[in-house]
Formats: sequence, structure tokens, C-alpha cells
Amino acid sequence: MAGPAKRVIYVYRGLGALEENTKVLMSQLQRFVNTKIHSVQFISPEETIKGAWCDEAALYVIGGGYDLGLIKALGPEGTNKIQQYVHQGGSYLGICSGAYFASSYIEFDKDGPLEVCGDRQLKFYPGGKIGPLFGPYKYNSDFGSRAVLLSCQIPQPIQLANGCSNGLKPRKLDQFYAYFSGGGAFCPYPKGNFETRKNLDSYHKENGLPSEDQTYSIELVKSDGHLPLESNHKKEEAISCPKSSPIESDVEVLCSYSDIKGAPAAIVKCRVGKGQAVLSSVHVEYDSQCLDNKDVYLKPIIDTLKDFNTEQMCLADLDLLSFTLGPRSFHL
Repeated sequence: MAGPAKRVIYVYRGLGALEENTKVLMSQLQRFVNTKIHSVQFISPEETIKGAWCDEAALYVIGGGYDLGLIKALGPEGTNKIQQYVHQGGSYLGICSGAYFASSYIEFDKDGPLEVCGDRQLKFYPGGKIGPLFGPYKYNSDFGSRAVLLSCQIPQPIQLANGCSNGLKPRKLDQFYAYFSGGGAFCPYPKGNFETRKNLDSYHKENGLPSEDQTYSIELVKSDGHLPLESNHKKEEAISCPKSSPIESDVEVLCSYSDIKGAPAAIVKCRVGKGQAVLSSVHVEYDSQCLDNKDVYLKPIIDTLKDFNTEQMCLADLDLLSFTLGPRSFHL
């Protein structure tokens, strides 16, 4: 007698998703998912638009790339299929551009050479996605990539056990480093209620990296909307992204950026109708072994992530998959 049909995890593959990111995402999902319950398959924009996948889907995943490509490939019809699927009880995982794509509006490199700003259709996250949080960003390059420190805000922090820690002593997962490349911060405030402030740093110099461009991080700053930002210091405050706000009652912050003033949200879980979406600004699917050790800009990242491979993979496994699929859907 045949067993119950496996529910399918669909990984978007097409315009807007970088092939390298998509392959890593597929590999890591196949590594962690309980294949007795789920299968993992690629899905094209054309297949997404047709919608036949909705009934058998356990999860729809979009990884890193560029969201204008997603918009072009999926169009209103494909995007609406994803939206309806989640609202009716489905699950969505968006990483980097997949998270930008799923926010209500985005501001990427505003006033810069790569500026992409505007409203988005999915609106799984009710606020904005502002980035890149660390820059400058360059497409098809890891020039602006970093290992960033995250703080977990999960209600019951994960206790790393032997099965997940490769023999390391059990300890709680509260802070860890993750691979960052072009991601942003989730901003729980309407457009026009904040400004971005660029804080210059010496990241490349400190790591002995070649650079002709000044590296920086950005800070989200609330403003009263009347006085210029630079002349209103007493009325400014760094935005702290709480677990909920007036427009975020269905949002839970899972991880925040530890080294950015105000600790803005890096990973969020959103309740969407009868379904849910987990959106990550950092590449939680990557550990140090997934990165090219011949790339000069990746070497300091690899060195940092080596000590956090356990935390990185436990987060990808225990948090993102359990939050979207349920605890029985993965294995260690």
C-alpha cells in the first residue's frame, strides 16, 4: 500500500533569482528536510503563474537575487497566485530579494546609483524593507558582503544538543554571525516617517581588503517630518523595531541586527490570513562551506562563520523550517 503523498517544497528558479543562490538553497533544503514527508522541487515563473502547484505545496521559497526580475517574471498574475496560496493557509520563505519582494514597500540604495524604491504587491510584511544595510552593494560581486552579528528573539531560545552541534557542548542559541549580501532592515513605520543616515566605517581597511569605495552602514532615524534631519537632532531617535507596532500586530521579530543602533529586525515571521511567511534579510542558508574561499571579499566572512556553522544551520533548520513547516518536517 502506498504511503501518503509527499507535500512539496517549491524553490523558485527563474528571472530575479541568482542561480548560485538558488542551487545553495536547494542543496541545504534537501539536506535538512525530512524526505519522508516532503520533496523539494524547482518551480519556474511559468509554472507559478499556472497555479497547479498550490494544492500540493507545503512551502514556496524565493531566495537571493533582484526583486525587479521577480516582478517582471511573475507579473501580477504569478504574484497573486503566491499571495492567494499563503492567505489560504500556505507558507512562504523569502530570503534577501525574496524578502524585499514580500514587503509592502522597499527602499534600496535610495538616492544612489542602484536605487530601487516602490510599493510591492505581496505585502506579507506590512512595513518597509530598507537596504542595503551595509554597503556599498555591487551586483554580481561580494564587495559589499559581510558577516553580521544577529541576536535571536525567539520566545524559547534553542538549546543546541549533540545532534545539532557536532559534539560541541550544548548551549543556547542567542547570538550568531550570518552571511549578509545586500539585505536590509524591516521597518515597521509608514513611508515618510523616517530617514536613513549613512554611518561611514572602515570595514575593508580593517580586513585588509582592496577598496576604492567607502564602506558604511545605514541607520533608520525617525523624524518629525518638518525640520531637516540634520537640524533636528533633539527630536531624532534611532528606530527600534519591536515585536509589534501599530501596523505590525501580526509580525514577530525572530532575529535583529546586534551591531546597528536600534537593533532593527533582520528576520521576521508574519501571519498572513490563514498562512504565514518567514522573511530573512540575511542568507541563513549559507554556512562557511558554501562560500568561495578564493574570493578575497569572502575570506574574512568565511573565517568568522567557521565558528558559527552550527548556529547558522540550526537556525536554518530549527527556526525557518519549523516555523513554516512544523517540527516534524525536518531532520538533524
